[in-house]
Amino acid sequence: MAFQIFGIQSGLDTANIIDQLISIEGRPLRILERREASLDQQKTLFQEFNTKLSSMKSALETIGGDDTLDQVAATSSNEDVLEVTGSASSNLGSFSLTINSLAAQTIFISVTLGSSDPTASAGITTGGTLTVDVGSNSETIAYTNSDSLNDIRDAINNLTLDVSASIVDVDGTGTDYRLVVTGTEEGTANAVSFTGTADTGSLVTDFGLSAADQSAADASIDMAGTTFTRSSNTVTDMIDGLTLTLKDATGTPTVAVQVVADSSNNLFEINKFVDALNEVRQFTVDQTKFTDGANSQPPLFGDRTLISTDSELRSLLTAQFTSLSTIQSMSQLGITIDTGTGLFEVDTSRVTEQLDDNPSAVQTFFEALMDSMTNVSGTGTLDGMTDSIDGRIKTKTDFLQTEIDQIQESKDRMEKRLEGRRALLERQFLQMEQTMAQMQNQTSSFAGGLGGGLFG
Repeated sequence: MAFQIFGIQSGLDTANIIDQLISIEGRPLRILERREASLDQQKTLFQEFNTKLSSMKSALETIGGDDTLDQVAATSSNEDVLEVTGSASSNLGSFSLTINSLAAQTIFISVTLGSSDPTASAGITTGGTLTVDVGSNSETIAYTNSDSLNDIRDAINNLTLDVSASIVDVDGTGTDYRLVVTGTEEGTANAVSFTGTADTGSLVTDFGLSAADQSAADASIDMAGTTFTRSSNTVTDMIDGLTLTLKDATGTPTVAVQVVADSSNNLFEINKFVDALNEVRQFTVDQTKFTDGANSQPPLFGDRTLISTDSELRSLLTAQFTSLSTIQSMSQLGITIDTGTGLFEVDTSRVTEQLDDNPSAVQTFFEALMDSMTNVSGTGTLDGMTDSIDGRIKTKTDFLQTEIDQIQESKDRMEKRLEGRRALLERQFLQMEQTMAQMQNQTSSFAGGLGGGLFG
């Protein structure tokens, strides 16, 4: 509880006097508190700066990574016939493709077995074994004359071959169930077969599976007078970097495929990097800008760590890579510094032109920029600046925290000393009031004694 003496004897506001005395003696404490608040603000700002640097590093690693800016836009003149997608390794240009035929998988459909219950005996005359061939691979199932359609289906599905079996209700009335055996892969190399010679019983004969209802076939595509055959309708190895999905060969249609640089998406990725870069630049500009006549400057104004980091970043970002043959600098690409704002600007038309003409050169430039700015062995690189253990910014914030801790220790000692000083003043003022009370009592007694002697 605060000391409360309201000048009962002296008439003085002793509590206020003590507060003022402590306030005067506590001026060094308030100086420490202001210093602590300033250091804490600097630490917070450096942590914010580190976050912005890390975001810029991440954006640079994205566009400087494998083939990020080498993407293409591939289009088909008839997507009902042929769909096409491109990748970084796609060749730019136009291609005319004629779809002769689609790849197909083998399909067997059993004859009507008169079965209204797929769980009942399928009516196999003689049990035995059936060898199933898929391409060059073979496996065998065993069956009995009491097996149901479900039993035969499950036996085939238990094989490790690229084949599957199912049961269909042909007319939807539950009176005509049949076995369907399908190769799971397209192409003649994955053809499924089983003949009577591989069947020691009568399953093939009884089920009518001696001939496929649909034979396996390869896709056939003509390009520039050459016929290409593939075992799948998804073709990835015909034109570098393109995935062709064949969908319809009716009337042997011809489709035009065009592959161009995806400059709009690539420009978007570059702008993301420049935005992250300008977040760093704006922070530095705001913290290093001197305002003439202002009562105070920014918290990090004149900070050597911030100034040196900014200088090194500018040097890295404006470097010229003479080993590159096409694009050697950011300015050559179309990204320059506005001398008025200190921020980087993207010349959209210039960058788009570079992306259209030579996306690989743009990609190569950003790969070189990334390598130069994320070299873990250099303290003047983004890795050396942002490392969470011994990075430059981490070292700075640790130093600031050490100062804050030292100030807190000094504050604790000073607060204890002021508490002792307040307690001493409270005792002294209390003693003064008590002394004055005793004197007043003595005076009253003396006056009373004098009064009794005169009139007694």
